[in-house]
Amino acid sequence: MHRLRRRFLLQGLIALDALAIAVSLLFGLFLAVAGGRYAAFRDFLLARASLPNAALIGAFLLVSQRIFDYCGLYRSRRLAARRELYHRIVRAVSITTLLLGVIGAATARERVPGAVFRVEVLDLPFLAAFWSAAVATVAAQRAGVHRVLEGLRRRGRNLRHVLIVGNGPRGRWFAESLESRPELGYRVLGFLDDAPAAPGAPCRLLGGIGDLGRLLRTGPVDEVAVMLPIKTFYSEVARIVSICEEQGVVVRLPADLFNARLAQVESEQFEDLRVLTLFTVRGSAPAFLIKRLADVVLSAASVLVTAPLWALIAVAIRLDSPGPVLFQQLRVGQNGRRFRIWKFRTMITGAEARQPELEHLNEARGAAFKIRDDPRATRFGRWLRRTSLDELPQLINVLTGDMSLVGPRPLPLRDAERLSEDWQRRRFSVRPGLTCLWQAGGRHALAFEDWMRLDLDYIDNWSLLLDLKILLRTVPAVWTGVGAS
Repeated sequence: MHRLRRRFLLQGLIALDALAIAVSLLFGLFLAVAGGRYAAFRDFLLARASLPNAALIGAFLLVSQRIFDYCGLYRSRRLAARRELYHRIVRAVSITTLLLGVIGAATARERVPGAVFRVEVLDLPFLAAFWSAAVATVAAQRAGVHRVLEGLRRRGRNLRHVLIVGNGPRGRWFAESLESRPELGYRVLGFLDDAPAAPGAPCRLLGGIGDLGRLLRTGPVDEVAVMLPIKTFYSEVARIVSICEEQGVVVRLPADLFNARLAQVESEQFEDLRVLTLFTVRGSAPAFLIKRLADVVLSAASVLVTAPLWALIAVAIRLDSPGPVLFQQLRVGQNGRRFRIWKFRTMITGAEARQPELEHLNEARGAAFKIRDDPRATRFGRWLRRTSLDELPQLINVLTGDMSLVGPRPLPLRDAERLSEDWQRRRFSVRPGLTCLWQAGGRHALAFEDWMRLDLDYIDNWSLLLDLKILLRTVPAVWTGVGAS
């Protein structure tokens, strides 16, 4: 009966999501009509009613359902925080909107009369309207469904019976946490453990670990939560998983198998082996794809817009001092990969070879090397560095994929080799960038330790919105020259 209810609920969610996507499409098309992109509303209705359009919309709804399934919106996540659900909704709708844009671009050349996805309609305002409406409607209907389910669970309906293996502090805490949240709909049957209950601890001990099979056969058990120390009870845990798998019972295990403080855990199947992956970088594949697309589009546009400035800077460099216009240097990129960074030359030719003899003048603490009045800098080069215009050629590094617009600054080999703490090396876990929190928050005026911590704050709190905020904050920082050297 539980599986039947689950299937009914799943089909209901799929139908509601399809309705939300269809309503969002109509909302976007209605705005197109209101905006004057169709001559008359009657013509609009007649154009929309064609059989090819209906088939195309139906196919789009089916693909959207697959996208929602891929983003985990049709899996049972009773224990997950509500914000995780909303993050998944935004991710699914964003991918669906991107797909809609691709469909519109692909059919734009044909200009089929009466086609739904004509480029005249499917422009940025339409996509923005569709995305906003879809996020709002899907989130609203999911919130409504959750409210109804929580009400039913508080009244003793739609419950899941859970058996906890391990009556230690963690097991008792898990039971108390479930029982303090009746809206989750869990009923704790009791505990299994070979050790006796602690004196004075309210614990419903139902037997030893070996009694699990008997209890699964004789009573209603929907889930088994294993709260044993994995290292000590590895063989017992393996047997518990095998028994539950054989009888089709859900098993929950603590994810902190290795006491990882920062790493997130993800499970995936490789051939016949189930692999656990621990990673510290935030974000999803669609979000990283959007970040990369933004890097390519914005950097290419910036190169085109600033091309005349590049020519003027090149002429000024050649007039100011002999030597090449561009300077290249090996830097450490993502996961320790080395690449050549490009900058406009701001120093005399052969400046790098003279750096060892100037180490005693280094004004920066930590692994960095900075001299405010570097004797190697040319007259025009000092102005370039103060305005950060010397870094314009790094847009080429962004286009080639060695760098991003936003990310921790890539360190020279000398600085990377002098990092004194391993925690500082976590900054190499992401693609380096033109700007980051350090540049938007003071640039070289910051101490080296603060610079490193700001880089890690960026990695731990990364989002597309954070990238946008950093880019907007960097403009006034560069314009005023705060902290530049």
